[in-house]
Amino acid sequence: MFPELIDPDTAEPLPIKSGARGELVLTHLERDCQPLVRFRTGDIIEIDETDPCSCGRHGFRFRVVGRSDDMVVVRGLNLFPTMVASVITATPDFSGDYRIVLSGQGPYDYLPVKAELAQGVVESAGLAENLETAIKRSLGATAHVSLVPHGSFPVTEGKTKRIIRE
Repeated sequence: MFPELIDPDTAEPLPIKSGARGELVLTHLERDCQPLVRFRTGDIIEIDETDPCSCGRHGFRFRVVGRSDDMVVVRGLNLFPTMVASVITATPDFSGDYRIVLSGQGPYDYLPVKAELAQGVVESAGLAENLETAIKRSLGATAHVSLVPHGSFPVTEGKTKRIIRE
């Protein structure tokens, strides 16, 4: 296996040295039938040590510190924004626009969701709780939902960034 470190935004190679941080890319050098060539793992790693280990291994040691894609780990469940969108858009009370606002490093105990109300819908008692229940039932994850009025999120061109990391 041949590991590489790249900048997750530009895909430019980064040097493998202590303290370096980037996305891990792997190429499998021995497989013939299904080779992995420059497979982007999506894991953001930080390299701890590059010197040979006292046990005799020569590879560098690292720890996973995040993800380069939009996947969020909530209590062992891998969740993508499209999964949350499918639950939100199934309810006519919501516009379908939402943000997942994450603080700190994961994994997380719950999914913090800001959901935008549909045009003309007024926030009412139980609306956020109903969405939390629907997310739990459909995705298996606990969500903390806060509601925002229609038009709260900016209209964007291209792909909307649904995950906000603070």
